[in-house]
Amino acid sequence: MKGLKFIKTIFGDKKEIICVTFDGDNNYQLFLDEVRKSYSLRDVNVDVLSKGFKINPSHFSDFVKQFIGSTDFVLDIKLSSVDVCVSNTDSAFESESIDSPSAEHFAAAHQAISCIGEETFLNSSQDIIVLTSVDNLQSLPSKQEICAIPDINQFLNVKTLENKDRIKIAKALIEFILNKTPNRQLLREDFVQLSNSIVEIFESEVKETYYVPFQKGHLAKGKLYDAYNNKRSKLSALGIMKRKVKSLPLKPGMYEQFSIT
Repeated sequence: MKGLKFIKTIFGDKKEIICVTFDGDNNYQLFLDEVRKSYSLRDVNVDVLSKGFKINPSHFSDFVKQFIGSTDFVLDIKLSSVDVCVSNTDSAFESESIDSPSAEHFAAAHQAISCIGEETFLNSSQDIIVLTSVDNLQSLPSKQEICAIPDINQFLNVKTLENKDRIKIAKALIEFILNKTPNRQLLREDFVQLSNSIVEIFESEVKETYYVPFQKGHLAKGKLYDAYNNKRSKLSALGIMKRKVKSLPLKPGMYEQFSIT
């Protein structure tokens, strides 16, 4: 499905007709970009539903193509599970760095997590210590490896990238990492390193396009961060990866830590 489309949407008690130009490759992400602009949701994750049923990103284009001609076709926009409890957790994560977290910081984090529930996904943009796993010991791809990825290699001679190109590059890089290690958890420094690699390869790009870290009152965002969350959601839906918050037993002299599995 390609071309300019007008889609009726609802978010809470607000209604908007979203105008989006589909390119056939990144339709779901292009639609989400316009939704976030229209409803001022740029810093949160959302789900797209139709009559109470969540639409899988991989089925989005075919679904819209089949039903867009219907006069009662409306897509519901909902905050995804990672953001349901964000208003209750922001105060627990106001520290701009986790280099020297205090005991009070972890106590607040533990209280904030309890409001989400054990089965709810924890937003990886929050400043919380993630226990190192075998998957996380894997090194990030080098610039040479990134350039060799087919969906990135094709843009090496392009002077100025378009938005759809940036989305494709971010998606290809995240898939390269998570397809090899599905349970790999990317942290702030990983996103920073990856975005730096991209702007070193594509000199006309700026790193903020690909990753902006969590700051007071603002969740992390960027092309890499969106691609990461989308890929993890797909892996979770397929049962390849489980994302559940666990409280780990304390060791003498250690602060409480949390892991996302």
